[in-house]
Amino acid sequence: MVQTPADVPAVHCWTIQVADLVTKVIHQLGSASKTPGGKYLLVGPRWMGSLPAGFIDVPRPPTNFVAVFERAFAAHDEQSKRAARRVLNQIGVVAYSKNTSGPLVFDCEASARNKVLPAGVTAEKVAADPLHGSRRMD
Repeated sequence: MVQTPADVPAVHCWTIQVADLVTKVIHQLGSASKTPGGKYLLVGPRWMGSLPAGFIDVPRPPTNFVAVFERAFAAHDEQSKRAARRVLNQIGVVAYSKNTSGPLVFDCEASARNKVLPAGVTAEKVAADPLHGSRRMD
């Protein structure tokens, strides 16, 4: 199941892309498509059940394998980054058997602490702000 955020600042953008086995985006959930906050049950193409109580929809991918990519977009200031973390803590994917009533709470900071960086990429490089000291071109 996929949970989308319900408590999002009006100006904040977020997206969840669901891609099939060949990475074709088959479902686009997010603020741009005005997706309601809540739970969605991802099932295989041959699933014959009905919408469980407490779920908004049952997106049906054409393959039994999917990838889920979630993002919350932030400006390069601390207030916007804090807002993005609050949104990301409402977005997650868990097995249906782990579902509980009400919204689930995730820890995007734990995911970041457990990251594995490719060879040659350091935490300092990741933390560097590429726009620091540059001028905006409005």
